[in-house]
Amino acid sequence: MLDRLTLTILTADKRFYQGDVKRINITNKEGILEILPNHIPLITTVIPSVTRFVDIEGKEHRLFTSAGIIRVKKGQVDLLCEDSKWIDNQ
Repeated sequence: MLDRLTLTILTADKRFYQGDVKRINITNKEGILEILPNHIPLITTVIPSVTRFVDIEGKEHRLFTSAGIIRVKKGQVDLLCEDSKWIDNQ
């Protein structure tokens, strides 16, 4: 059983973030989606919103993400979006 997820955030021009995380909260048209280790496979579109994730050390990160697509498969979470910007100081 997995106790972490590997999150990769790709924008149109760069790899914005890659690392292991404990959980991710992101918004699609139905509402806020929480992704935890061992999540079922999933592909969905996401809408512009504040995305949050908690890294392995327990620090919460917040960033603005534009419209895009997220894929969850076997502990790997890939977010492809047009743009992304940190809200808190990184």
